Amino acid sequence: MCFIAMNWSNDVFAYFVGRKIGRTPLAITISPKKTHEGAFGGLLGAILCGLLLNNYFLNEKMSIPFILILSILIWIFGTIGDLFESKLKRIIQVTIAFYL
Repeated sequence: MCFIAMNWSNDVFAYFVGRKIGRTPLAITISPKKTHEGAFGGLLGAILCGLLLNNYFLNEKMSIPFILILSILIWIFGTIGDLFESKLKRIIQVTIAFYL
């Protein structure tokens, strides 16, 4: 559950930081609205979530270096997964992700 929460925090922080201060495109041909600033905001979100979960919800505490490494791995693979999903949507030409 902690991994899911950290990945979710990565996505949420990346979105809001990217919308607020994002200027430099991350992969313009795959996903033109994703930015480097948003990606690093996602890293910050994953780290903060990991630290909060460690301090308040886990019975057995993890070391800070372990949380940082875990956050970086979740950030890397979460960002790659997000770009992969965007690439798949471009391949099959999906413009609207959800239909009401």
